[in-house]
Amino acid sequence: MANKKCRKSMLDYLSLSKHMAIAVTTIVVTANLAACSNSQSKQQSSNKTRVTSSKNKSSHKSSVKQKSNQESDNAANSQTSSKNNVSESASKAESTTKQMDFSQIQQGNYASLLGNWQEVAISGNHHDGTGSRWEESQGTDTLEITKDKLANGSLTLQGNSLNDGTARPVTFTQKDGYLNANLADQSVAVNYAIYFYPKGIAMSGFGDDVPASIDNSKNRIVIWTSNNSYTEVFQSQDN
Repeated sequence: MANKKCRKSMLDYLSLSKHMAIAVTTIVVTANLAACSNSQSKQQSSNKTRVTSSKNKSSHKSSVKQKSNQESDNAANSQTSSKNNVSESASKAESTTKQMDFSQIQQGNYASLLGNWQEVAISGNHHDGTGSRWEESQGTDTLEITKDKLANGSLTLQGNSLNDGTARPVTFTQKDGYLNANLADQSVAVNYAIYFYPKGIAMSGFGDDVPASIDNSKNRIVIWTSNNSYTEVFQSQDN
């Protein structure tokens, strides 16, 4: 009888152990599945994070590159604009600061005189006992200059020759900041002289009553003839 009880107890224990083993196995398997699921979820999350990070980096690089290109374009445009401004300023400066080139003038090259010239004052002797006096110019006379010729009506200066219908050689003299061209032979019926005054050089030898219409801050060309001591002052309109 006792043996039967022991055998039954043994069987009950084995059955219980079997159930416990199954339960433990189930718990272990479930735990492993949960761990795997968590690991996979973390890995997927990590992959998504890397993808998102990669996209953000790519987007950031693209933005930086686009910004860099834009800055480069702006810099290039700024440099171009700056060059254009400098070029324009240089052109204006050249136009407003052009000086008479005495060396060229004496060689018959009048390039430094090219531009618009206007008669601003005249002087003459009316033989009324008052001598020569300045008058307001009517601006009727003209001075036309090309690269190789200066013309005032029928009077022309070309190279080393002054022509009023008869060509005569001239000599140049530079003094006190201005240049004058005189006939080499002044023992003639009608004498001539041409004076070149750069801006900043006051006219001299023409009396103390030089009119205010003559602007010393501009280039001037003075043409004188012994015929009634007639004098014309032409002034550059380009500087």
